[in-house]
Amino acid sequence: MITLTWQDFYNTVAVVGFLLSAFTFIQRLLNEKLNLKLSIEHFDFYGNNVWFYTVLENHSRLPVSIIKIQLIGAYDELIYSAELQPSVLKTEYINKELIKVHSLGFPIELSSLGARSGNLYFLMPVHHNPSLHKKSLNLIISTNRGKVMIALPPPNRVKGSQNNTP
Repeated sequence: MITLTWQDFYNTVAVVGFLLSAFTFIQRLLNEKLNLKLSIEHFDFYGNNVWFYTVLENHSRLPVSIIKIQLIGAYDELIYSAELQPSVLKTEYINKELIKVHSLGFPIELSSLGARSGNLYFLMPVHHNPSLHKKSLNLIISTNRGKVMIALPPPNRVKGSQNNTP
């Protein structure tokens, strides 16, 4: 016959409490880790510059601030940084109305489970265009919670673009 004492009850409660604490700790680590998704919808040239229309998504439960985005060059493996200050990429008239296309300024703030879209502007020689010479784009995203390296398939060119291309 098995007899249970108060000490057995206390030990069982302690083990269950430890297992629940460990489960909560692991679940919290998984939910709060840096989990960014970046997709490039399309790109275009503008002189010796290239800009990408991107969608940034934060899949973690903590807010994140993107400080810098860098692109690794195709031939020379040089690192090209996105311009930190917002700038006018192009202006055009649509239905007699002047429309200005701006680039994103840094830092880019993303709330928990939030998203943001906009243009990233890189100053680089046209012959180093990564979309023509590589099977993937390598980006380094620096945030207030660390760095992430993302490899993406090359994007499509903007349809109807009138800029000079290589």
